[in-house]
Amino acid sequence: MIIKKKHIIFLIILLACVLCNCSDKYQNNRYINILTSHKWVVNTFVDNSQNAILDTQNIIYVFNKNGDLEKIYECGFVATSTWELSPDNEYLTMGNNTFRLITLTKKLLSVRYGNIDMFFVSIN
Repeated sequence: MIIKKKHIIFLIILLACVLCNCSDKYQNNRYINILTSHKWVVNTFVDNSQNAILDTQNIIYVFNKNGDLEKIYECGFVATSTWELSPDNEYLTMGNNTFRLITLTKKLLSVRYGNIDMFFVSIN
């Protein structure tokens, strides 16, 4: 009986170690999949230093899996840049700007840059 209990405890500890080591990479891949499987548009742009909501243009953001970022303007012009998600999912870099990632779900992307909060909604 003692040997069986030791085996069970060993297996539980081994499983816990494997799951803990994979969770960050899994979460990072999950976030990348959410970003790249949707098109995004800025719904709200908040300047917290002025306590004001600012108007935004209707620009569609497309995050491609290869790290390319496309910004599609209403007139049809497409600007390209790059994007990168930090391995710990704390920061999202778009072009030259690094934003603190606040929320990322299938419907909402929220980022912060200093006193500015940007809220993106998915459109597909």
